[in-house]
Amino acid sequence: MNINIQIFYTSDLDSKIKQSASFPVNTYQFKHDPHKEAARVTFEWWKLIKKNMSYRVILKEVIYNSEYDITELVKQLDDTPIPDIDLPF
Repeated sequence: MNINIQIFYTSDLDSKIKQSASFPVNTYQFKHDPHKEAARVTFEWWKLIKKNMSYRVILKEVIYNSEYDITELVKQLDDTPIPDIDLPF
């Protein structure tokens, strides 16, 4: 199963950018909690967008399947701190 995602963001250069794409989702997870699964998939895409940009970008809005706003869910994932890992060296 695929969902359509539209992501809106701005750059440090004051550019407003919109990207759209279709992504596969885990059907079981999507049936259980569609917004959470859509946010997970979007967050993976958002990480790639940020990695490929040579300047800082700020997430403004995320819509999936042309009607569901999951902006806050994706922002929460983006703000989650990376856990401390106790490395043996």
